[in-house]
Amino acid sequence: MSEDSVLPAFPWRLATALLFGGLSTLAHGPIHAWWFALGCLAGWLLTIRPRRHLQNLGLGFAFGVGWFTAGGWWLAAGLWRFTAAGAVGAVAITTLLVIYLSCFPAIAGLLIGMLGSGISWPARWFMIAAGWTSTAWLRATLFGGLPWMSVGAGQIAGPLSSWAPIGGGHLVEFVALLGAAGLAEMISACTRAPWNRRQVLLSALWVGVLFGGSVVLKKTRWTQPTGVMNVRLAQGNLPQDEKFSLEGLRRAAEVYGAAIANSDAELTILPETAFPMTWEALPIELRHHIRRFATEQQTTVLLGALVQEPSGSMTNDLLLIRPGVPPATGESSEPSFDDRYVKNHLVFMGEYLPASLTWLGKRLNVAYSSLSSGAGAYHVLDVGPARIAATICFEGLFGDVNAARARDANLLVNISNFGWFAGTWAADEDLDAIRMRSLETGRWTARVANSGITALIDDQGDVVDALAQDVAAVLDGKVELRNGLTPYARAGDLPVILLCSALLLLGAAMESARSLAGRGK
Repeated sequence: MSEDSVLPAFPWRLATALLFGGLSTLAHGPIHAWWFALGCLAGWLLTIRPRRHLQNLGLGFAFGVGWFTAGGWWLAAGLWRFTAAGAVGAVAITTLLVIYLSCFPAIAGLLIGMLGSGISWPARWFMIAAGWTSTAWLRATLFGGLPWMSVGAGQIAGPLSSWAPIGGGHLVEFVALLGAAGLAEMISACTRAPWNRRQVLLSALWVGVLFGGSVVLKKTRWTQPTGVMNVRLAQGNLPQDEKFSLEGLRRAAEVYGAAIANSDAELTILPETAFPMTWEALPIELRHHIRRFATEQQTTVLLGALVQEPSGSMTNDLLLIRPGVPPATGESSEPSFDDRYVKNHLVFMGEYLPASLTWLGKRLNVAYSSLSSGAGAYHVLDVGPARIAATICFEGLFGDVNAARARDANLLVNISNFGWFAGTWAADEDLDAIRMRSLETGRWTARVANSGITALIDDQGDVVDALAQDVAAVLDGKVELRNGLTPYARAGDLPVILLCSALLLLGAAMESARSLAGRGK
């Protein structure tokens, strides 16, 4: 922020950046101390020095290492427990991922130090917000994107989330950095001798107005209800180490068969890969039973399953099975599904690997690491009055994808499987992103996960009802079908990208002019 800020020695600033990065994860579930992120970002900003480019790069990297290590350590635990990576391999893979993700806050630190140094406040605060948000957008976009643990999603329980329907999670992130920059300015002014009372008061006023406006904005409802639908969400809680076995198939058939057979809901939803094999490989009697139960209960079934394509490739799907004429006892006709959504956005290493790395999937013994993508094909799934925009697991992290799909839908459905990471905070952190998608689009979400968290989320991003993690249970409830579009559903991330680009270009021009003026003296 300035040469005379607190924490002058670089090693101390580096350690502080690392600590603040780790503590910032407390803004996410299950703690939801959203204010922690603002305080930690403000503390990190105080470590930045004008034109100390290498130092600022390192400070941003250190913040990222703390952030993504504390927020993603469970990846190593899952790899160690359920692959052949071993403890060393699991830690090595997780470390490489943390290093990659930490490059983005490192670039943010560089930009903030370069463009925010010769500009007076509060203009400097907007440069800081633009520098951070632009790199967050890059993280969500490059190489398929990995927007895990975003600052925006960490604000879902706080007042700043009210900006999500206008500009999505990235606008929430932008506003959060404005608040953090104002807070850092106030702290910096208080630590100087003599302290600048005017600067302190104006910074405090800025932060107060920002939060006050957010609270008022929170009362706005952007979409309108058009009806309700009874739903049943089935959480089987099948252990990951048993799931892909004959015993896993027996338990899945028992648990999910009972969930459908006893359902009084119009829509019954099962989680991702509810059964441990492709749809075509499932015993024909089981597929007949699913159709028969659906018909007898007059419930439409959505279930996650792998599907073997005629070409030989395999996809990760959400299958739709409507009530119909049940087959006669002993009939051998091949039962099928009525509609489906094919997952577009696959998880690197977990679901796909480039041809040059297929050996790695075999070495790690990762089941189904060579799936095929839906390649952009998408349509809503119609269930009575419900027009469903479906996503599978990882896809729920991407605001722009969900916003585009919500334009033709009145209900969101996300299915997942967090059995890999049972006993960790992974499912809690992911639920923050799913809640943000509801708030961004003004749509309810029915979220179903094998081991949790299975939940009903309203258009304000609030959890209406949820099942406890790591239990086998069903959640019966009502979802509201809503029409109308939020500003974010109409425009996506483009307005925020243009805003950040314009601010960064302006900052670069001002910095260039300042440098030229300095040379002319």
